[in-house]
Order: sequence, then structure tokens, then C-alpha cells
Amino acid sequence: MEIYLIRHTRVAVPKSVCYGQSDVPVADTFDSDKESVLSKLSRLKNPLVYSSPASRCRVLADCLGDTVQTDERLQELHFGRWEMQPWEAISPAELNPWMDDFVHVSPPDGESFAQLHHRCLDFWAELIQANSQDAVVLVTHAGVIRSLLCHCLGVPLANAFRLAVDYGFVCRIRCLDGVPVIQF
Repeated sequence: MEIYLIRHTRVAVPKSVCYGQSDVPVADTFDSDKESVLSKLSRLKNPLVYSSPASRCRVLADCLGDTVQTDERLQELHFGRWEMQPWEAISPAELNPWMDDFVHVSPPDGESFAQLHHRCLDFWAELIQANSQDAVVLVTHAGVIRSLLCHCLGVPLANAFRLAVDYGFVCRIRCLDGVPVIQF
């Protein structure tokens, strides 16, 4: 089985804003961004497509397959009260503990990276166990992709942000007898 991890395209939100699970629109560059992603997947023929329910993922996922299944576990990190706030507007008293240990510390009314990782691994195990499809595409977010790559590579979650996952990022994971082989 081949699993393609794809990050949504650019969004119409300033880079200085924390948007996590907020449903934000894609940028005006969507058509060209989409073509860039599609060019990396040209050999795929009607793969099974899973998507985060966020519209920024669904709009791309709908271009990749005839049937798209959404799954809540593929959502981005929930930033709670920080959602749609400029990063510089978040008080250092709230932000610094999270910056020091984002793996275990949750934003107020949000979730920690460990909680995101747990739901991602739940989805991953279900996908690997139940799927006989040759090619599966996951259209999701940087946090989810980093979580799954940490799992597959055996990288500690604390190092997740060392993995560059830009907008339109595509990587392929070949599962051979349950062992992931990653191609960026």
C-alpha cells in the first residue's frame, strides 16, 4: 500500500494568525497551488481519498478522487482560545509554557500535540489494518503530517517542528509488511 500525505494549499489568512482548526478559506493562488500538487500525483488513478473536514483540505481532496471520506481525526491541532488570534496578541504567560513543551501543554481550551498524536495514531492504525487499497491519499494539515512522520520515522514528538511541511507538501509512504518507507 502507498499512502500519500498532502498538506492543504496556501490559505487566505495572514501568517501572523493562529488558525488551527478554524475553517479558513484557501488563498487566491489555489488554482496554481492545486496544479503543483496534482503534478506530483499524476500517476495515481482514482485513489481512496481521506480528508480533514476543514474546507481548505476538502477543496483539494475533491480534485484528487471520485469519493472523499472526511475524518475528524485528521483535523489540525485545536488551539482553543488562541484560534484566529495574532500570535503577538497571545500573552507570554500563556504562550511561553506551550512553546517550552508543546508536546504536553495545551493552549487554553485546546489540545496538546500529544493529544493530536494520539488521535492521528488511532486513524493510522485503523487505516493500515483495514485497507487493501493500492493507493490512499490523506489531505490534511502540517500538525497531522508531522505527527505521522514522527511515528513512521521514530522521531520524538519534541522534534516534530524540525520537519518542514510547507503548503502543498506531498510525501509518499510505502507500507511493506507493515514497515513504512518514506519518500519526500
